[in-house]
Amino acid sequence: MRRQFLESAGLDGVRLALSASGGAEGSRRFPLLAGEEEWRIMASKCKAVAANPAQASSLLAIIAEAVSHANSREKKTLLAILKTLCALAVRIWNEAEAPLQVDEIESFRDASVLLSQLPPMPDLSNTWRTHLSELRSRLEQDASFILDHDALSDFVSLVEIITETEPRFLSQQGFPDRFSSDRDRLLRMIDKEAGILWSDSYEGLKAEEHFANELKNLLRALKRHDPSHTSLYDGAIVSLETHEHMCEQQATIEAKDAPREPEDEDWERVASEEGDRIDVEALFADL
Repeated sequence: MRRQFLESAGLDGVRLALSASGGAEGSRRFPLLAGEEEWRIMASKCKAVAANPAQASSLLAIIAEAVSHANSREKKTLLAILKTLCALAVRIWNEAEAPLQVDEIESFRDASVLLSQLPPMPDLSNTWRTHLSELRSRLEQDASFILDHDALSDFVSLVEIITETEPRFLSQQGFPDRFSSDRDRLLRMIDKEAGILWSDSYEGLKAEEHFANELKNLLRALKRHDPSHTSLYDGAIVSLETHEHMCEQQATIEAKDAPREPEDEDWERVASEEGDRIDVEALFADL
């Protein structure tokens, strides 16, 4: 039955087979892998699952997690599987030519560092172009960047993971020098927006304050990767700090002016007063 299950298993089946808390009482490690034949089948199924570009990163994360729970013999087998899967994932991703998400690159990083010989990274060219294009598209939109900076957040996350895993790629792309026009446009947009409150309710203003703080932290992260222009970033950061303060002050005003929600004792007092005015005898006069 174990072998039949493994033969038909997909990603979730592999996850179950490599669970560190299997069995009826949750105390069995790798509950479906009782012998060499089961391990052979599982290794074969991993290759089949990894052939799907959308599942490769999840599978790498599952195998990497399993390594941390394995004994020495199991770890040797898992690392051999992981070596094969890393090479397969790179080939599959490169052939698909689809942009990778940051979490996919992170999964590959976490899996690959477990191997004695580091495998090559997947081709990041299309991933870089896509994220940079999405950021540029967002900068062209006539909408609040403070309230919607997801594209910048994704781009900064990509810069940081590539800096950690393949810094030569950033040099190849001419980052940050070739990013100068995008940087200048970004900072001009922020300077223009900062000081204009987009919300008029307490909840909206507190959310806007939070978004401004997030954007400020993203600029600080970019500044670390673009040290030649720290003063430009610092100016926008100060503008965002001022914006945060304005949101906080206006939110305080809105909170004071907002109608107070009745407390429980208020409702009890009103009910008591209403009860005092009710003539019970008159209600039942006709009975």
